[in-house]
Amino acid sequence: MGNNIELKSIKELCDKKEEYPFYIPSYQRGYRWTKLEVEKLLDDINEFDKNIDGDFYCLQPLVVKKGTEGNSKDKWRVIDGQQRLTTIYLILCFLLNDNNSELYSIDYERGDVIWNDIIGISKENNDDDNIETFYLKSNYKVINDWFINHNDNKISTNILENTKFIWYDIGSVSKEIEYLMFRNLNSGKIPLTNAELVKALFLKNTKGGDTEKELSQNIIAEEYDQIERKMREPEFWYFLAGNEPRRTSCIELLFDLMFETDGMDDSKRKEIEAVGKNKTFFYFDWCISYDKETNRLSADKQFEKAKEIWENVQEYFHTLEGWFADAEVYNLIGYLRAVNHQSLSDIYKLHKSLLCDDSGNPIQCENKQEFISQLKQFCKEACLVDDNGDVFDPIEDNLKNPQYFHYENRKWAVNRILLMHNIAALNLQNAQTDKDNQGESHSDKKARKDKMVTKSKFSFASYHLCKWHVEHISPNNAQKKQYDENFIKVILNNPGISLEDDDKFKEKLVKDDDKKKLDPYIAVRYKSIMTLPNLTLLTEHINTQIGNKSFEEKQGVVLKDIADGYFVPNCTLMVFTKGYTLSSQEKNDKLDPSIKHVFWNAEDRGAYIKNMSETLIGYLTEKGDKTNE
Repeated sequence: MGNNIELKSIKELCDKKEEYPFYIPSYQRGYRWTKLEVEKLLDDINEFDKNIDGDFYCLQPLVVKKGTEGNSKDKWRVIDGQQRLTTIYLILCFLLNDNNSELYSIDYERGDVIWNDIIGISKENNDDDNIETFYLKSNYKVINDWFINHNDNKISTNILENTKFIWYDIGSVSKEIEYLMFRNLNSGKIPLTNAELVKALFLKNTKGGDTEKELSQNIIAEEYDQIERKMREPEFWYFLAGNEPRRTSCIELLFDLMFETDGMDDSKRKEIEAVGKNKTFFYFDWCISYDKETNRLSADKQFEKAKEIWENVQEYFHTLEGWFADAEVYNLIGYLRAVNHQSLSDIYKLHKSLLCDDSGNPIQCENKQEFISQLKQFCKEACLVDDNGDVFDPIEDNLKNPQYFHYENRKWAVNRILLMHNIAALNLQNAQTDKDNQGESHSDKKARKDKMVTKSKFSFASYHLCKWHVEHISPNNAQKKQYDENFIKVILNNPGISLEDDDKFKEKLVKDDDKKKLDPYIAVRYKSIMTLPNLTLLTEHINTQIGNKSFEEKQGVVLKDIADGYFVPNCTLMVFTKGYTLSSQEKNDKLDPSIKHVFWNAEDRGAYIKNMSETLIGYLTEKGDKTNE
């Protein structure tokens, strides 16, 4: 019957083998299960207990269609489920002493799989085997090795009597529809995430009436949900994950971190990584289900091991929470993740003094200050580097160097230094706040905690959720703008204005046929437009509004967007309010008020780079550390 869903036991497929010959179409990917996946299936079937787990062990759906022509005529074309179907076949071959005459048959449309070459442990994996045959032979040996330490009778009963496929016959459809279903099943379906599979390991069914175990698992389930909710918060997620979008299950990032930082031996790691996308699940299954000698634990011992591993999960999570709560640590880690300079696993290893330097020696981080110092070092290596990858000095001279910071040639380097300027400025501001508050008396712990929470933190959620651009402060490809004669007169005659190319500016104005047309952007030479003194960070939303507008017009747009609630980094705000130039009152006082904010002139660029240099030196370097003591 077409479009019919039912349950079929393995025994039924074998007993009625004439009715159930299987055929694997050529569009299917080859058999690719690894050792861990085969062993996991064997363990699950072997541990199935009717008294605890229900009437039968259910395999995932087997989607099939009855063939009507060619080599597949009267055979069941397997559209989905061939990996498990083939593995079950290999297990049964072993149990039945290679007597595959008692089994359902599997044929391949590709015609390159010869079952007689696969069955039998005496067969070696020859170098000339095709990839399909290699996996089949390898896994047959895995099955043989597994049975050395297990009871044949128990799993034989379970697999034949108590294991069933969900059987889905799609009926008589064309080959085009058949392939479309295959494609949709394999690319359009939403599989269980690693996190959901790992959760199931912690919440395995227990015997009814065991109140203590049920209570323990209920607590784990609630704590799991609490961690997931926290991990989903945008600011928490993006400070840890960089530009990676939030996952279906965000707690999976934590599980991945535990796998990546586990001190297992290399052979075990390679074995687990070979599984592919479900490697984290197999890692936790290994942690929970086996002892140190790789012996499979009993159900009760697995339960106790699961509680132990869950405590480890919480310990990892509380470490991440601690980083998030500390504004300085949060800003530094968020920066390193944003520019993808350090992986989360390397940062965690550093925190635990498990990360090694280039010479293979562990980097010691015995306290918070040592941890922060090393994070600063990573930040320097991310943004203050010459062509050889060495941290450069002096900083201020090199910030002006177009060889290192040029919009067209090294945009990534410009982005990193501008972002680090913001991070360093925030952390210096927070440090000054701490210094100012020293000596104040706080009557209770809550007051001190509230004070800590109010420290400035960069919004990495905004940074990653909005597209960010490096913006020209004085625009590239500028358009001329109309000014009245009085304004032009002020520009030409004001002794306080300092233009980078003053004579050229005046010459262009005087020779212009239309005396009311003035190109104010000549205040920045073209070669300087692409360099760091003329660049800042803005979101795509603001960037598209300002285009090639004048500095004065850009300033108005930025300030309006801030008032409307858009996130603008503090250093960008200082640029468009000329905050860096305000300290140079002597120069600014000479400027006519009508032109004071029109140009991003030489004084502005100089003050900007001077502040950037002093901020980076003051925060990232040993010289700055000594200065701030």
